[in-house]
Amino acid sequence: MLLSHFKHQFDISHLNTMGMPCRAEHFIAANNETELESAIKTAQQHHLALHILGGGSNVLCPPYIHGLVLVPALKGIEVKSEVGKAGAHEVLVTVNAGENWHKLVIWSLANGYFGLENLALIPGCVGAAPIQNIGAYGVELADVLDTVKWLDCNTGLYHTFSAAQCELAYRDSIFKRTLKGRAVITQITLRLSTQACPIIHYKPLADHFKSKPVSAQLIFEEVCKQRNSKLPNPQQIPNSGSFFKNPIIDARTFEQLSALARDKWACEVPHYLQPDGTIKIPAAWLIDKAELKGADIEGLKVHDRQALVLTNPNKKPLNAVLDASDFITSTIRQRFGITLEREPQILG
Repeated sequence: MLLSHFKHQFDISHLNTMGMPCRAEHFIAANNETELESAIKTAQQHHLALHILGGGSNVLCPPYIHGLVLVPALKGIEVKSEVGKAGAHEVLVTVNAGENWHKLVIWSLANGYFGLENLALIPGCVGAAPIQNIGAYGVELADVLDTVKWLDCNTGLYHTFSAAQCELAYRDSIFKRTLKGRAVITQITLRLSTQACPIIHYKPLADHFKSKPVSAQLIFEEVCKQRNSKLPNPQQIPNSGSFFKNPIIDARTFEQLSALARDKWACEVPHYLQPDGTIKIPAAWLIDKAELKGADIEGLKVHDRQALVLTNPNKKPLNAVLDASDFITSTIRQRFGITLEREPQILG
């Protein structure tokens, strides 16, 4: 591939859901593995920094990115194992990185493959799912992931990792740590079921289905309904979804927070006990109790229906977004002694 095949000084503001103004020195979308390999090799030959961009829903973009912004736009879905061969009621489905995640969930239900229904309406592309170990409504990608195929930019070789090798954790993986900047995910394989097994232990779903019939399709519909009721559409109000991770705290910190909640607000702290004895609490609850829900900060706004979402209605640049983020984290630290961690990563 020649350098002339890239787009130059390309405006990619429309490729991040936060709506931040951004221009890439060079840009290309690779539609297959050959184009992907060639683009990476060309970038290396010209000593260009390489930045991988997926669906743009979990990134923060600076005004200008030096080097090459590369979108792995590989498409395709393939059923790799016939029903029963991978195990009772199981089927292996291989999906290329450029497929839209929500459309994959719709496709799986339409074809009678279950396990993804709780993950409906999560924005972004399939290739980003293992990086973040996406999760919602009581299900994580780790619950259904079989393997991940990725290209090593350093060696030009492909590798296939098992789910265990991906070191998946809460909104984390080896691709965000050891392999950050080195691995380009090209496809994933999911282990789905041909027999529905509804998962409704997450409280909003448990409450809804308490006295109602339940099915995979009904879970999908309810998840979409609940997400649409509290999460703004990025095409209407720029945002990157959940802006902060739910913090995991130790028992002593939780006891102190619980005492404060009972004293000040006469309520209990919503929480989820972790296998190691630590406790996960909703970041949205902390932001709400700090009276930041609906707040306008540096022209950005904490969403008035879901405090976990920081919106960018005025399409402010990166420095304003980071200032607003820092204000929220410092406020929470001062009020509760808990440090919030930002979910979206800075591109470039």
